[in-house]
Amino acid sequence: MICFTVKAQDYIYKLNGDEIKAKVIEITQEFVKYRNFTQPDGPIRNIAVLDVFMIIYADGSREIFKKQETHDMRDLNQSDANDTSKTIRDKTSEKEIIEQDRNRKTEEIYINEKNNSIDNNNIHSISKNGENENEDKYFSLKKNNYFSTAIGYGNSYGGFGIREDFRIGRKLGFGVHAGAGYFPFNGGGFLASIGGKVYLYKALYINVQYGYVGIERIEQDSYGWNYSYHKEEKYTLHGPSVLCGGDWIFGKTFGFNAALGITKVQNSTLFDIVATLDIGFIIKY
Repeated sequence: MICFTVKAQDYIYKLNGDEIKAKVIEITQEFVKYRNFTQPDGPIRNIAVLDVFMIIYADGSREIFKKQETHDMRDLNQSDANDTSKTIRDKTSEKEIIEQDRNRKTEEIYINEKNNSIDNNNIHSISKNGENENEDKYFSLKKNNYFSTAIGYGNSYGGFGIREDFRIGRKLGFGVHAGAGYFPFNGGGFLASIGGKVYLYKALYINVQYGYVGIERIEQDSYGWNYSYHKEEKYTLHGPSVLCGGDWIFGKTFGFNAALGITKVQNSTLFDIVATLDIGFIIKY
């Protein structure tokens, strides 16, 4: 799920480059009155208008303040003297005009840089798990390397047993595993296997392995006019297997494994290819 962070505060930018996150309350001829964004019920603070370069409001609108320098003050009548927002400029020299033009260009560059910074903050704040949408590709930038122990039943567990895994990669990864356990059927016995995995996307994999896959027991009775004979033989079956499944990790430690596939039994007298499965619980390190 992707969500966008909404900034509900105003930004006050001073002429010295300082940034204040605030909620603007009032703007008078002399002061900008505001509360700190982190203290919505805190005291009202003042900052001189002459020290303010620009305000970006929560709705995205901007108000730019240009510092007016007064030069040669001329005669003012009483009404003009009470108007503190009015400043009178003298003739500006050619050098001052060039300086003002340079300052104007500097202000435009400053505004553009600030706008780009705010837009980038909105873009890079998307993502529930910290992954940027641009990183949500087949090859994720986030590594997914780990060791794990699984307890379950199946070919890779050696019957009922334990399997050790190591995975390396990102969303596309590779792994190796080895398992051993007890197979309780047909007289029982210990089995083991080893194999490798290709993780096609995160937890989903194709597993190719080789090992002992079961036990076959054959009983044979023979009779004659003066004898009877009973023969029992038990074989540990072996062969390669191919399974498709997944190792799903929930949280940081525990997970679940499930896979289905087929086994090519190489030494059975009864069957050649059989279905197989893996199912178990994972502990990730």
